[in-house]
Amino acid sequence: MALDFFISRTSCLKVLSYYTALVLFSQVISEEKLKKAYFLLLILEKVLFFKKTNYKKPFF
Repeated sequence: MALDFFISRTSCLKVLSYYTALVLFSQVISEEKLKKAYFLLLILEKVLFFKKTNYKKPFF
């Protein structure tokens, strides 16, 4: 359930495969802990998105 929530609330899977996300969140997060961990999930998404978009091809 926590993984489904993560998938539905983030665009992280554009960077990560479903299997990788499943491994990262393989431990079940309860509803109470999910609310506390949501902030950390948002940070993870921002870091992964930044890494993906920060890559630029050289002009030559």
